[in-house]
Amino acid sequence: MKRHNRTLAFNLSTLLTVAIGSIAFLLVWASEEQYQSYDFRRLGLSNRLTLINFKDLGYNSYYIAGATDRYTYLGNSVSPLHLLVIDVKTVDTTHVGLDLSSYEGLARGPLSVMVRDDELFLLGGDTRSVLKGTTGKWQLKPFLNGDITTFDQATPSSTGSVFFRTIRGRKYVLGHQDSLSLPATIKYDLLRSQKEGIFEADGLLACDAESSKLIYTYRYRNEFVCMDTSLTLLYRQHTIDPIDTARIQVSELRSGRSMMAIPPLTVNRMCYANAGKLWVVSAIMGAGERVELFKTSTAIDVYDIDEKGRYLYSFYVPYFRSKQLKSFAVKGNRLLAIHDRYFVEYQLGGLPDSVSVPNYDPSVERTTRVSNSRVSKTNSIP
Repeated sequence: MKRHNRTLAFNLSTLLTVAIGSIAFLLVWASEEQYQSYDFRRLGLSNRLTLINFKDLGYNSYYIAGATDRYTYLGNSVSPLHLLVIDVKTVDTTHVGLDLSSYEGLARGPLSVMVRDDELFLLGGDTRSVLKGTTGKWQLKPFLNGDITTFDQATPSSTGSVFFRTIRGRKYVLGHQDSLSLPATIKYDLLRSQKEGIFEADGLLACDAESSKLIYTYRYRNEFVCMDTSLTLLYRQHTIDPIDTARIQVSELRSGRSMMAIPPLTVNRMCYANAGKLWVVSAIMGAGERVELFKTSTAIDVYDIDEKGRYLYSFYVPYFRSKQLKSFAVKGNRLLAIHDRYFVEYQLGGLPDSVSVPNYDPSVERTTRVSNSRVSKTNSIP
């Protein structure tokens, strides 16, 4: 019996060692792939990105929920009914508790806060609820609930609609709802799947209130989709990198569910839409860029929403106190950022002195591979 126990313990120890080694190998492999250089060039700015203010928030659970000319609003993923308001001029902070009154039953599961001008939204995908209020009063009441489907991403528009992403038939779809009295509208053909199904169609939902356009940016490939407020397709466009097919391997479990077999190659980490521009945080390193630069700063590529997603320029946001960019928003000429536990405000306009712009050769056409062909970046996808 003792010999059997020793053999069993040895086998378990061996399996554990192999499993840990395999995971470590996959993580190293994914990291090395992320820092490969690809065949495209960024157009860098020659002037400056200037740090204006910063504040230690004490916790790393804050994210940017919205901004006005006077205030920046921070939500908290751990305490979703807590809002931190930062005065732009003084950097003074005010802690606010959201008042749900008799609607506390709707505040369950993952919640997120969004602020648009003086309008305040609390989004709860598990409870199928959207609560609305105003800044200053901080009282919330149901805006949409019950009839709306469950969702994992949602964003309000300037027209009063709420756009959301949900799952139907093992695929991501987009939808919108205009009021409590109307059923949700689902659009099944906007998001395109590739060979691995739901995972490669994962992406990021953003709404530009000023141009009344909705943008869905794929996470694992070089494409974004632009729609109007009725979810009518306006165009499809590529980001400047050449990753046109999601690099994902999927394994089927005995339960019938699927999971990623290896870490995927992330192409677009975050995005933000504002004032007719799409700001995309790219995880792909271009030709001529230094690995040291890419490991200590965040590349943001900017596209013109009103010009069929035409690429404009790129710039870099350096890590702040060794912490990378986690959440951001753009308001006018200000870039508002969260680096771990720090809130940082930058003046937009270029690169900091410590970051050098990669040599940009205007004779090199900014193109990307699409289905093994080369397509000009000013051309949208049919």
